Amino acid sequence: MNEERNRVRMTFKEIEQIIHGGLPPSAWEYRPWWSNNKSNTAARNGWLNAGWETTQVDMAKGELIFICSDSKIKSISEESQLESLIHHVGGKENLVAILESIERYIAGEIVEIELGRIMRQIWSRI
Repeated sequence: MNEERNRVRMTFKEIEQIIHGGLPPSAWEYRPWWSNNKSNTAARNGWLNAGWETTQVDMAKGELIFICSDSKIKSISEESQLESLIHHVGGKENLVAILESIERYIAGEIVEIELGRIMRQIWSRI
């Protein structure tokens, strides 16, 4: 993920527009309100829970930068890989059929030749 996509500069007013309401007075007055400390209820239930962290909080300007955390970036990457895999195998139904066939092979319900036949049928539908 490139640097621009994992950093979002926002003003407090823009945040209020997004949440369709006002930030509490403490958000406008106290820098610790924007801390990434998990004991901070606003952070824990808000941006941290969504995979973001705050940085460069400028109380005088009423703005900050949200940075996408590493775990969120990994999750986005994994989702992209899954979407790519689903597309590559011709859809979710085919992916499910492939995984079920592999599970049956691992469980000893089918032999390798049968697994190969099933895979060729699935791939021929793509």
